[in-house]
Amino acid sequence: MKTLLFWFWTAICLLGMSAFVWGINRGNNYTGTEISFTISQGQQIDLDGKAAVTIEAASNRFFAFRNEAGIVVGVLTPKPLGWSGEYFTAGPVEIQTGTWVVENGDGVTVHLNSSENMAVREALRGGEKVVFTFITVLLGLLIWFAGLLVWFIP
Repeated sequence: MKTLLFWFWTAICLLGMSAFVWGINRGNNYTGTEISFTISQGQQIDLDGKAAVTIEAASNRFFAFRNEAGIVVGVLTPKPLGWSGEYFTAGPVEIQTGTWVVENGDGVTVHLNSSENMAVREALRGGEKVVFTFITVLLGLLIWFAGLLVWFIP
């Protein structure tokens, strides 16, 4: 019975870790002519479109996006009615398609416009994926070991 319980617990932990790692690393995909989402430092935007793309962004913290063709930087602007704290905005400005990396900023609301359909993928960058995967596996192993201690050592 203990052997069956051991393998059941191991399978549950492996499935849980796998689901969590998959959920963190998969990112979000959007398509359309008007797309809005929130993004933070350590993420990237993969933008694919045929027509010109216009970006507008806003946040309560400084932010900066970059790719090999340019940079989009949040500038301190007068805050809207009812807003408390600082207010940074960028755009509207035309940007090129490709991969845009969020170098700085948390909780940045991004709005993309194009005259034709575009595809956008928002996800963690490679280095952050490795770190989150490592932490998840480490915590999963600790939970697995704690379960073994609770159930198998009297």
